[in-house]
Amino acid sequence: MKARYFNFSSFLLLVTLMVFSACKKQFDEPPISELPNLEANTTIADVIAMASPSPVALGNQILEATVIADDKSGNFYKQIVIQDSTGGIRIDIDAYSIYNDFPIGRKVWVKCEGLYIWQDGDVPALIGSSNTNDSRLPQSTYRQFIIGGEYNQPLTPTVKTLSTLTSADYHTLVQLDNVEFADCFAGGTYAYASTQTSKNADLTECATGGTVIVRNSGFANYANELMPTGNGSIIAVYNSFSGTAQLFIRDPRDVSSMTGTRCVSLANYTDVSIQALRGQFSGAPTSATGKIKGIVISDGTSGQWQGRNMVIQEPNGAGITVRFDDDHGFAVGDYVEVKVGGATLEEYNNLLQVNNLPLCRATALPNPGGISITPRVATVADVIANVNDWESTLINVQAANINGAVTYGDFNVMLNDATGSVTMFSRFANFASTPLPTGTGDVTAVIGDHTSGPQLLIRNLSDVNITGSGGGGGGTNLNQISIQDARNLFTGASTTAPDTTKIIGIVISDRVGGNWQDQNVVIQEINGSGITVRFAGPHTFNLGDELEVNISQQTIEEFNGLLQVNGVPNANATALSSGNVIAPRVATIADIMANPSWESTLINVQTATLSGGSTYGDFNVMLNDATGSISMFSAFSNFASTALPTGSGDVTGVVGDYNGTQINIRNTSDVNFTGGGGGSTNFITIGAARALFSGSATNAPANTSIAGIVISDKDNGNITAKNLVLQQTGGAGVVVRFTSDNTTISEGDSITVDISGADISEYNGLLQISNVANANAVVISTGNTMTPRVATIQDILTNAEAWESTLVKINGATISGATTYSGTTTVTDATGNMDMYTRSGATFSGSNVAIGTVSITAIVSQFTGYQINIRNTTDVQ
Repeated sequence: MKARYFNFSSFLLLVTLMVFSACKKQFDEPPISELPNLEANTTIADVIAMASPSPVALGNQILEATVIADDKSGNFYKQIVIQDSTGGIRIDIDAYSIYNDFPIGRKVWVKCEGLYIWQDGDVPALIGSSNTNDSRLPQSTYRQFIIGGEYNQPLTPTVKTLSTLTSADYHTLVQLDNVEFADCFAGGTYAYASTQTSKNADLTECATGGTVIVRNSGFANYANELMPTGNGSIIAVYNSFSGTAQLFIRDPRDVSSMTGTRCVSLANYTDVSIQALRGQFSGAPTSATGKIKGIVISDGTSGQWQGRNMVIQEPNGAGITVRFDDDHGFAVGDYVEVKVGGATLEEYNNLLQVNNLPLCRATALPNPGGISITPRVATVADVIANVNDWESTLINVQAANINGAVTYGDFNVMLNDATGSVTMFSRFANFASTPLPTGTGDVTAVIGDHTSGPQLLIRNLSDVNITGSGGGGGGTNLNQISIQDARNLFTGASTTAPDTTKIIGIVISDRVGGNWQDQNVVIQEINGSGITVRFAGPHTFNLGDELEVNISQQTIEEFNGLLQVNGVPNANATALSSGNVIAPRVATIADIMANPSWESTLINVQTATLSGGSTYGDFNVMLNDATGSISMFSAFSNFASTALPTGSGDVTGVVGDYNGTQINIRNTSDVNFTGGGGGSTNFITIGAARALFSGSATNAPANTSIAGIVISDKDNGNITAKNLVLQQTGGAGVVVRFTSDNTTISEGDSITVDISGADISEYNGLLQISNVANANAVVISTGNTMTPRVATIQDILTNAEAWESTLVKINGATISGATTYSGTTTVTDATGNMDMYTRSGATFSGSNVAIGTVSITAIVSQFTGYQINIRNTTDVQ
C-alpha cells in the first residue's frame, strides 16, 4: 500500500509539473535585452526575521526571488507574492494589473532601500511606508524597487501535509495531496460573485481527516465557477489569519487534478417531505436522510429563537426545527432547501429537531410563485390535542386573550380561548419588556414543545392582534386592524379612519436612500398588505422598524393613484422593534400590473433588465422581464446620478403608483445584476464593507458608500477624536476613521459615508475604515436611536468578531477591578467576565463605578483583545 500511494503521489506531482511547464502564454513575452546588474545580498528569511508589529525600515538589502502569485485572477488584490529558497513574502502595491509587469514565474530583484518589513498579524509583508494605514508601494514608483528578470522560471511547490505546515511556509507555494472539498462546498461556487463576497471552503485531507480553509475572493474572475467534486491535489499559497490557516489558489488550474474518487462520497440528498423526515424519528436519536424544502416561519431578528435555530414549514403541511452549527441569517418568508442527510434527528426538551447541522447545508432558493405559509386557524384545545403533529407549524387562535403576567417576557403568560389555555413563551425576545395587551383578538404563533408541555411562540408583536392596551397595540384602548382592513376603508373617495384605530407593520421604505419624501413611510405586514403613511413632518423611522401607527380619524385618500394615510401626527407612530425583515414576493411584471392590491408591498422581479436611461435618476427608466415593462422611478434619490447597470438579474422594490404603477427601489443594493454600471454612489451594507477585509489591508472599491446610525458619543470623549462607530439597524457595525477630528457628527445621527478608495484594515484587532475625508460623511437626520442587542458576556465573547462595533446590553452585571471608570475594569455576569475600557480623557473617567447589579449598554470593541466601551454613565443603570 505504501508503494502504491507513493507512486500515485509522484504521478500527481509529475502531472502538476508538466501542467506548469506546458502552460503557454497568450502573448509573447517581451525580450529581455540585458539582465539587471544586481546580485542578492540577503534572503527572504533574513528579512522576515526583522519583522515587527511596527514597520521596520530596511537598508541596502537586495532580494532575488520568483513571483509565485499575482493579481491576474483577482484572488490576490494589489499584491504579488515572491519566494526564494528560504521562504516567501507578499509585497503590497497600490496598483492594478501588476501581473503585466510581474507575472507568475518571473524572476525579480527587490531593492529594499526605502521599503519596510512589517508583521501584519500572522504574516509578514514588504510595504512602502511606516504608516500601516497607507502602506502600499505607490503605483508611480514600485518599478524602482522591483526589477524584473527572466520569465517562465520553474515553480515547484513543496509537497506538504497539514501536520507539516508551519509559519515558515507562509507565502510559499505548497502542494497537498489526497485532498477534497468538504461535502458542503464540493460543486458549489468558489465565492459569491453576485455580492462580490469571499467564501471560506473547507478542504479535507483524507489521510488524517484534518481540514484547512481555502479562501476565494468574490472579486476573483472565477468566483462563479464550480469547485471540483473529486479527490486530488491542490497547489496554493499558504497563509494565516488570526491564527487560522488558509490556502489561496491562483486560479482553478491549481485544483485541476481533483478529479479522482473521493474518500468520503458525496451524500445522495433525495427530496423528502418534512412529514416524511419527522417520520424517520422513532423515539431515539437517529441519522436523518434526504433534503427538505420549506418556508421559514421563525423570526431570527426578534430574539424569540436562538441564533442557530430556524423553523421551516411546508405550505399546508408539516414543519420542523433545524439547529445549525452557527448563527444563520435566514428571514421569515425565505424559501430554503436544507440537506439534512447524515445529521442527527432527535428531541430536545420534547421538541423534535435536526441538530448541529452544518450551516452550509442550507440554501435560500428563489420562491416559486411566491409561496407563503397561511397559519392554520385552530382553538387552544386543537393545539394541545395535536401538538406532536402540528409542532413547528404556524397557527392562529381567534377570540383569544392573554393573561397571567404583566409583560411578554414574564413567566406564566397564558393564551386563552373558550376551549382552554396554553403557555405563550417570550422570555428572551427583544420585546420581552413590552406590556401585555388587554382585551380579545387573534394571535398567530409557532407551536413549540417543552418538557413542561406545549407552548406558543409569537414571532414579533404584529402577531398579536388584540383590542386593548399593551404590546399588542400600544397606546390606550386602540383597536388594531389589519393593513388590508385599513385599505378597505377607502371606497373611491377620501374618508377617515374610525376612532381608536391603529395599524402595525414593518417599514419597507428606506429614508436613507432618499427615494421617498421625508414625510412618507411605507409599512407592510408579514405576508400581508402594505400602505403608505404620510406624516405631518419628516420622520426618523428606519427600514426594518416594526411600526405602530394610531390612524384614528386620519384621512385615507389617494394621491396621484397611491393610497395613503395622510397628515398623521408624528407622535401617533411608535417603533416597537427594529431589524425586522419582510421577504419580497417573487413576481413577474405582468403579475404586478395585474394585482393593484400589491401596492405598497415588497416584490422581487427576476431575470430582469433596466433600460430607458443612463442613470437611476433619469426619467423613463424601465424595468423589464419576459412578461412586460414597468416604470422604475428614482429621480430624487441620493443615488440618482449612479449609472444604470447593464446585464440582467433580479430587482427588489416597493410597488408604487403615480398615475400609473411603478417600482421604487430602496437603494442600489436592491439591484442584483450581472453586468457593468454603477456610478457615483453604490450603497453596500456595512456587513458587505466588513467582508471586503480578508486578512490584510485593502481598499474599498470606487463609487461605494455605506449608511447607518452613529452609536458612539464624541461629546463624552470615550472614543478617539477622529473616529466614530456606525451601525446599521439590526445589522453590522464598523469604525470610521476620518482624516481630521470629528466635531460635527453626533450619536444618533443617521449618516451616509462615501468610502470610495478608503483603507479597510485592522488596528490592534479592530476593523476600521480609515483615511475618510470628513466631507465624505453626510448627515441625513438626527436623534435616531439604535436598539442594543440583549446578550450575555458569553454571547459577546462567542460572537465578538461578528458583533464588533455594534451595541449590546448586558443585564444582571457587576463592575469590579477599580473604583472609577478610568482604564480597564471587569464586567461580570452569570456566564463570564470581560474587560470594559474607558479612556482617561473621557468626561466621566473619574466618576465612581456603579455598585451592585446593573445593566450595561456598550459598544463591542477590541484592542489586542475583546472589550466593551460605554459611551457615558447613562449606559450603566
